[in-house]
Amino acid sequence: MDERESLMHRIDVLEAASERMRLDASMEALMSLPLTVQQLKATAVVITGNGDTTAQRIAEVLQVSLATVSGIVDRLVSHGVVERVPDDRDRRARRLVATDRGRDILHSLMEEADGFRRAAMARLEIEDLRALVQGMEALMRVAFTGGEPVPAGE
Repeated sequence: MDERESLMHRIDVLEAASERMRLDASMEALMSLPLTVQQLKATAVVITGNGDTTAQRIAEVLQVSLATVSGIVDRLVSHGVVERVPDDRDRRARRLVATDRGRDILHSLMEEADGFRRAAMARLEIEDLRALVQGMEALMRVAFTGGEPVPAGE
């Protein structure tokens, strides 16, 4: 294994450990939710759909039947997390939109995980924090160019 492969492997290991710690830190918030995992996933699909989500779309993403989605959506509506609204393009159809409560639930989970990350970064030495920023900026440059590493400043 060359140095690049070795470093990439080390990053994978560290990211996995970090994700486990973030999940542990978020567990209390996750367990206090009034939603099941499937309901939470469906809520995320609705939120990211920006008002253009259908039951069919949720079924595709979650890889479940429309009958299953119907029950999930019924419960989300009863919890005040999602609401059905008429489709402007098809009067027979209904679109699903997240309520403020639904967005707040997902946001609270994300904040919990973000709080863990920010608290850990706050404890880093400034040199390590600079190195982290440099590495993340380099990763973003390469990710968005889709090619070879781009030297900083170009």
